[in-house]
Amino acid sequence: MTPWSPVGFAFATAAGNSLIAVCGKAAERSRLRPIAYAVVFQAAAAAVCLAGTPGESVPWRSARFWGLALAMGAFYVRALSAIVVANGLGPASLPWALANLSLVVPIALSALWLHEPLVLLDGAIFAAFLAMVALFVVGMRGGEKTEVTRPGRYAAALVEVFLANGVLMFGYKLKQGWFGAEGSSGFVAVVFGSGALIGLATPAGVAWLRSRGAATGPPAQEPRSDGARRPWKWALAGGVLGGLAAQCLLAAVQLPAAAVFPIVQGTGLLGGILLIAVIFRERINAWKIASLAAGLAVVVMAGLRPP
Repeated sequence: MTPWSPVGFAFATAAGNSLIAVCGKAAERSRLRPIAYAVVFQAAAAAVCLAGTPGESVPWRSARFWGLALAMGAFYVRALSAIVVANGLGPASLPWALANLSLVVPIALSALWLHEPLVLLDGAIFAAFLAMVALFVVGMRGGEKTEVTRPGRYAAALVEVFLANGVLMFGYKLKQGWFGAEGSSGFVAVVFGSGALIGLATPAGVAWLRSRGAATGPPAQEPRSDGARRPWKWALAGGVLGGLAAQCLLAAVQLPAAAVFPIVQGTGLLGGILLIAVIFRERINAWKIASLAAGLAVVVMAGLRPP
């Protein structure tokens, strides 16, 4: 494996995340229940990863392996639930922004726990990343609601979004630190499989099972294609991409957290904005263009960061 291989896997992860954003947007427009999307997404991701386990050595008997994977599955459910709650109570751009800014959690924990050194360039990378997210939030304000119905619950959901996503990213670093490349497919299969089962056990999951329906109502707008009339396709496609992206991320986290997560998050944002704008014909205003420029600076600096 060449020294540049982890960087390539980081960009592959970001590309997968950009396509996942398109699947999520399509599922939202087709009114697929959030819990249905989350469960089917994770089940599909688990199936894809499980298919790769026969050719690898998986430490199935390790309690640490199972403990970390099951904990990450639970955090996936909490992260998804918190975003849904926050989106329903106030501006949707804020939970999205905090989910991206949560990269400071794995960077800080990796420095403290895994003793990964930080360099001077990291400050500039984070400043550019912060500018990218802030500019995007401002650019989104014209197309979303601004009132907050329950400020206390909304604030709690935002904190949960930040912490759950940050801990999830650090979980990938822990897996790499404890097991290296061993059992990556099996690990991600347990993460997503347990997440799907936990999601079904939540009140929203139980209500969905009782309703026996995928969609909450008619599509938000007349679908342009047959795929938009079948919202399950978006959950399945997102799950397949999610499983592959998670395995790429496990290969990418050989890099320091301060290098890999800005690449993944920054490039994923750039791709997501552009793909959604092209496919769903959403307008890109001056604020989003400035956000794209800041995101490009993040990616370039993170790519040049010394290991």
